[in-house]
Amino acid sequence: MKNKTLIGLLAASALLLSGCNGGGEESHATGLSTSGDPESSETSTSSETSSGEATSSAEDSSSAEESSSAEESSSAEESSSAEESSSEEESSSAEESSSEESSTSEAPATNYGSEEAPLTVAEALAIAKAEATSSQTFSKQPVWVEGKAINNAAASGGKYTFDIKDSADDTEGLNAYLLTLADGVSAPYQNDTVKLFGYLENYYNKYEITSYDTTTAEVKARTRGVSKITVDSTVEHVTFTDLPTSMENEAPVMFGAAADAGYTLEKVTANGTELEAVEPGKYTFSTTGDMVISAVAVAEGQEYQSVARYEFKPIDTTKTQATGFSSSADFLKIVDKKSGSDLITGASNITNSYYGANGGSGDTSWNFMNCMKVGKSKAGGTITIALSEEICRVVVKGFAWKASNTVTIGGTAKSCADITIATKTSVAGDPTEFTVDFTATNALTISTSGAASSDNTGFMFLSIDFIALK
Repeated sequence: MKNKTLIGLLAASALLLSGCNGGGEESHATGLSTSGDPESSETSTSSETSSGEATSSAEDSSSAEESSSAEESSSAEESSSAEESSSEEESSSAEESSSEESSTSEAPATNYGSEEAPLTVAEALAIAKAEATSSQTFSKQPVWVEGKAINNAAASGGKYTFDIKDSADDTEGLNAYLLTLADGVSAPYQNDTVKLFGYLENYYNKYEITSYDTTTAEVKARTRGVSKITVDSTVEHVTFTDLPTSMENEAPVMFGAAADAGYTLEKVTANGTELEAVEPGKYTFSTTGDMVISAVAVAEGQEYQSVARYEFKPIDTTKTQATGFSSSADFLKIVDKKSGSDLITGASNITNSYYGANGGSGDTSWNFMNCMKVGKSKAGGTITIALSEEICRVVVKGFAWKASNTVTIGGTAKSCADITIATKTSVAGDPTEFTVDFTATNALTISTSGAASSDNTGFMFLSIDFIALK
């Protein structure tokens, strides 16, 4: 803008100078520019030099202006080009940066938990399903996970097996398989909160936390839980006193039990284990998970009498391994009455039941064919025995597969903790004998279950004495 003003001043000065040298011509010239008179055109010849100088000056000025404008335009274009180039580079850089950030956000690092912030069971299961996609494969890294024990830990060679969930009501959980205990940590009971460390494994589509490679799976911490205490609904003619409805695990409980008038208290049990009176009418137990208290009262003048006693035998005597049966007809072939009436009339609801049993490997292998085995690896078994009359007690002789297993007879659960475990040595000796009481029935259901989903739940029945109250 400043250059254009200077050019205009120079042009005006040139015209003024021309006017001073021949004012008349200037007037003609002015007339020429306004009227286009031909005479003026002719008479203006004397002023053409001055006019030409002014024109030349104007042209020079115009040329300078154009040159300046071109330079400004060129400079502006270069500046614009530089700005555009810079803008494009910045845009490209921003896009690349955005692309890198996007790429990073698409693959976040997997959280395997920590001692301070362990995973939930649900989070651990999600990792197991994403990384251990086929049987007997493992997670990429070990995990820290915290959950609630839903059963008591079963010991085997100094290691412990149990199941955990975020909540007891959850449909899916993790099996803690053969974990060692960290220093100062004791074996968990049902309802305890535990913190575990180990690899996740897909074991035939059941998920476990266990040892792998050089990593030993451990129970890192345990917080005592609170367990329920209930009375067996089948108990009749017995009154309990001072029995709480819940208690912290490992806490002792003392309570009273007394039979109604006209009845005699025969026995009191906690989770199927008979309790000894610490003083008349007083019993005690230690809380080890949810507890069910039961008792048997007998009417005066009544007594228990054996109705029939049965043992078991193989259908095929050439067999040396457990052989499954699923029909009532086959069941009647394996029962062998030793005394009493023809009490057994058949069976139904038969699952995972066998005649004969075997176990071990190599030098420790064994077999025992004169028995009925109920239950198998990773699954419980059941059988309902039809009877010709009601009975309310059985005396069983047998061996258990695991101390943490439970055998339920007539609705009464019996822990296998105090039952001899089947081994090559033990099956050559005497089985454990125990008594189970229940509400009188002529359809006796037997079932087995394990502490963990991966356990072998087998129980070997060598004989059953069926007893009625008469």
